[in-house]
Amino acid sequence: MTALAVGDLAVTSAILQVLPLTLVLGAALFLGEKVGWRRWLSVAVGFAGCC
Repeated sequence: MTALAVGDLAVTSAILQVLPLTLVLGAALFLGEKVGWRRWLSVAVGFAGCC
């Protein structure tokens, strides 16, 4: 949390925007949550848009 508070605003914003995408990905892969094709598509588009 300290690193986010002291770092650049652009980096902090990018990390906070990609966090929900990584949570969906992690829940599906490690916890076995069911994720539909629409959500997978939105996660893929989100990752493609942030890079």
